[in-house]
Amino acid sequence: MPSGTDEETFDRAFCSPDWAVMFILAQHGATYGRLRYNVGPSTSVRLGLDIDYTLDFPATDPDAWLDEYENNVRIHDPFSSGRIFDYGADDSILDPMDIDAAAWHANEWVAS
Repeated sequence: MPSGTDEETFDRAFCSPDWAVMFILAQHGATYGRLRYNVGPSTSVRLGLDIDYTLDFPATDPDAWLDEYENNVRIHDPFSSGRIFDYGADDSILDPMDIDAAAWHANEWVAS
């Protein structure tokens, strides 16, 4: 939803044109859109929004994205029988093979 500042700016800066669109793209993909007509019986209409990520744009580089993805994203199966990853020097990551599973029964997120 637009803030008070957004509303004040929209009213002040876009009161003259025949029509204006307020579009807000916030963190985590939250969106808001509104179309306002300033002619005839002026009115505002909320817009249904959808962002289309399928089209390329000048800075698109799918090969570089795929390389970065493959180098940085690790899929971890906690039920795998073998060790898959070298956790290296990052001691903030717990190796599930070293975790005492006896305490898991107390966790509401583990199926029993």
